Amino acid sequence: MVVSSQYRDHTEKIKTKIRALGADLVGVADTEPLKRLRLDPPSLLAPFSRAISIALRLPSAVFEQIIDQPTPLYFSVYQTANRILDQIAFHTTNILQRDGFKSLPIPASQVLDRENWYGAITHKAVGRMAGLGWQGKSLLLVNPRYGPRIRLVTVLTDAPLNIDSPIKNRCGECNLCRDACPARAIKG
Repeated sequence: MVVSSQYRDHTEKIKTKIRALGADLVGVADTEPLKRLRLDPPSLLAPFSRAISIALRLPSAVFEQIIDQPTPLYFSVYQTANRILDQIAFHTTNILQRDGFKSLPIPASQVLDRENWYGAITHKAVGRMAGLGWQGKSLLLVNPRYGPRIRLVTVLTDAPLNIDSPIKNRCGECNLCRDACPARAIKG
């Protein structure tokens, strides 16, 4: 989907800068469909027409250490990835502001509702709408290149960026996530 060829170069310039900050994946979503999600605050998206989804690939080797539960090393990698994503989002916000656009970084792992474990917006839904992957049977975002081993952050903006198209779900009859789940929690 394209907003305008006029903004194609600006969109690619922003994506290139985000990748230079360390992101592995970058996509842009229209915020209109996201307004149906649980948001905190409910008016979060009102001033923003776009949501930039930014992903960082997690090291595969850390997952190979997991037998029946996450390890301390996994938790450390997870926290480090979130810190890096928050820094990338912060720098992206500054880049957009310098270009004259309003923007807001949404922290990678900030929990606002501890009872239900909700943040300001679901990064997975933004990533799906921005074309970074599809929702797998595990309910994780699955990227065609990196699988579910990614972490996400979101930057909201009013910059007129070209939006990316969602990727069609490719799970089909695949049950790798279900078979690999040590808790046997995936029923799909």
